[in-house]
Amino acid sequence: MEGVLVSAATGVMNSVLAKLTAFLGEEYKHAKGVRDDLVFLRSELSTMNIVLQKLADVDQLDELSRDWRDRVRDLAYDIEDCIDLSVHRLRGSAGESGLAAKVARMAKKIGAFRQIASQIQKLKARVVEVSERRNRYTLHGLVPTSSDASSSTKVDVRLCALWTETKHLVGIDGPRDDIISRLMEQ
Repeated sequence: MEGVLVSAATGVMNSVLAKLTAFLGEEYKHAKGVRDDLVFLRSELSTMNIVLQKLADVDQLDELSRDWRDRVRDLAYDIEDCIDLSVHRLRGSAGESGLAAKVARMAKKIGAFRQIASQIQKLKARVVEVSERRNRYTLHGLVPTSSDASSSTKVDVRLCALWTETKHLVGIDGPRDDIISRLMEQ
């Protein structure tokens, strides 16, 4: 179940990274501050995606790892929603072609840019918060790597008894005889 949730988180993350890259290329060529924030978001999300992929290799995640994974996934969904809404706002309809219509569209676009910039600032703050929380609670030291997971696999000590000769087993005569007598009665 953990693997499914982690892969769901990495799936949305890949989608968001692709949308951020496309969004950077088309809409914010001239808006330097917003462009820098988008580059920051893409960089942070890319790193978080790598960590999520490492978490996918871990069989059982501890509570901190699950919480961080869920927060990153929610953040990725929110960023994706912001990008989709921004693209929708900026595209708008061509509508009329007169000067007044062009001025109205331009004013609407400037308002949309300001609103989008504000949302991106909030998302950037959330990304920083999630990243700092991960470092603050030293989550990275608690998550075993794939090499640690294989070396810390516990072996059930009862498995050795499966390969022991019956003459070396102690204390099974009574239960063995009881089972044999019950089987013979039936």
